[in-house]
Amino acid sequence: MMRTMGILAFATAAGCFAAIATPACAQETWDETLKNTISSWWTAARNSARIATLNPVTINMCWASDKNALMADPAIVAGFQKVRGNEKVTVTFPRDSSGTLLGSGDIMSQWESGKLNCATVSPDASILGLRSAKWNAAEQTMYASSMVIAVVNPQAAEVLGKFYNKDPKALRFMDLVAAAGKNWADLAPGNTEVANWGTVKGHATDCARSASCQVAAVALAYSASGQTNVTGRELSDPKVKSVIDSYREKVDHTEGSTGRLTQKCFLNPVECDFFFTYESQIPAIEKQIPGAMILYNDRVIPADQVVLVTTTDPAQKEAAVRFVEHIMSPPIQKLIAERYGFRPGTVVDVEGPVQKLKQLRLGIVRNPNPVFVEAVLANVATPTSH
Repeated sequence: MMRTMGILAFATAAGCFAAIATPACAQETWDETLKNTISSWWTAARNSARIATLNPVTINMCWASDKNALMADPAIVAGFQKVRGNEKVTVTFPRDSSGTLLGSGDIMSQWESGKLNCATVSPDASILGLRSAKWNAAEQTMYASSMVIAVVNPQAAEVLGKFYNKDPKALRFMDLVAAAGKNWADLAPGNTEVANWGTVKGHATDCARSASCQVAAVALAYSASGQTNVTGRELSDPKVKSVIDSYREKVDHTEGSTGRLTQKCFLNPVECDFFFTYESQIPAIEKQIPGAMILYNDRVIPADQVVLVTTTDPAQKEAAVRFVEHIMSPPIQKLIAERYGFRPGTVVDVEGPVQKLKQLRLGIVRNPNPVFVEAVLANVATPTSH
């Protein structure tokens, strides 16, 4: 109870808004990133000879769970089917027993094994494709993106800042992971209130099932290596290995989806000293955990929403390209940003929270080394026993 009251007091002092902290080594805005991200395959595909009107055809879109709400929006599928020539296209999505889109891990594994027959595949982060022999990164198209953030309980942020002798806004993912599982009493000797907090409770999703966990893992490894020009051998460096081991073993990975983890921490913030989620959740975080510290890592791996057209059937391929074209259209790009909190995949003017996020200067790692990514994910993306 005392800690809950402390949170409320801290929130009042903070003006009831989450504090968003960006790295000192930040490099570029989102529009600057987009101008250097070009899909030659998409440019060629949309400019190729096109069929005026499609005959009845069904396309199975293997899109992962972070797009649940987006794909349910009438402007997406129903809007696509209202476009002249698309009236006879049926769009389906693989779902679980509850009607929810499958997680990224399930999408990728079932597509790779042949269990899913997909016209397109879209995991919740492009780095997942780097582990697949079937994925062709040269032909992927990014239509949206998000960044993984760390959300730190306001009181926890204050204590961790003192422990690391940093402004809490300067804390990074590595600092949080290094503290996970430690006794608060050891981090703040002599502080009688902190002594009753138990251990530092850090949360991420299950890396075997969720993209946000994998994105955070790769970001941590880049930070620990201290460089962007990596090869994969850095995982043998004790410093890098220690960070990845701590992330895997000291952070709780019970939840299988980012949405469920975020809601869990909203329901009981005291049990989540820090957790990893997507920046699209920032408006909700400000309401649910007033005064929370929101941190971007010093090395940012975007959770790019990319799509790969995988069907070889000409009619399905044409329909799939048309669907991607619909998603990439300016009205849908604005909808993706303004209603669902994703960064758009094209340079387009938007309003609301994403407009501010686009202006943040972040240390984005472009084109992460595939060997390095595979090495990191091999260390963390195994089923957990929690």
